[in-house]
Amino acid sequence: LEEVKKSGIISLGGGNKSVAEAIQQRLGIPVHFVSFEEMATVAESVDQAKVDELAEKWKKEAQKVIIDQPEETLRLSAANYFAQKALLEKYRAEAITINCLGGFYSGKLKAYPCLGFVELLNTGLVGACEADLPSTLTMVIVNHLAGRPGYISDPVIDTSKREIVYAHCVATAKPFGPQGPANAYEILTHSEDRRGASVRSFLPIGYLTSTMEIYPDQQKILFH
Repeated sequence: LEEVKKSGIISLGGGNKSVAEAIQQRLGIPVHFVSFEEMATVAESVDQAKVDELAEKWKKEAQKVIIDQPEETLRLSAANYFAQKALLEKYRAEAITINCLGGFYSGKLKAYPCLGFVELLNTGLVGACEADLPSTLTMVIVNHLAGRPGYISDPVIDTSKREIVYAHCVATAKPFGPQGPANAYEILTHSEDRRGASVRSFLPIGYLTSTMEIYPDQQKILFH
């Protein structure tokens, strides 16, 4: 619990204020609300050589890259990652969640943050979708408990097969933690609009997985 209190969460471009207050009051984790404008300013000052290097790394690692304007899109995604990392360092936080849809559709984000989130998850930090503070909190706590990353998902229940499909725009490529083996992935467009860059991660099969959500404002945990 003492380690968790040091973690810190950035909520960029939105986020539920009452949930943030509950996180701070009940768990002692500071939540920093940051604007898109601040991130844009940081993104303008990132090292372009590092941006090019990371974009090339993603291009080489991915089994497939099927996106529009791949060179430019990967570079914008890499710049987005370094801006995320700089903000985490500035606010001494280990998790960032972004109102990605609102930022991208308004033009305040030049790229979806998906690839940056994957990079953070693979290195032991937390990148979480849609300014979703309960899920971000859950990922932070499980990261401290188990040393493994999670990812946000929308469940689809198939009653005919007794199966649940968990899918979203982002999934780690190192499910056993930063020191564990990496699995293959593809870089594709964002599903809803066929724009930007997102990740299809081929996670290993045959492992029991846990679904969890912590609601600090309700003092409830959903788990199965």
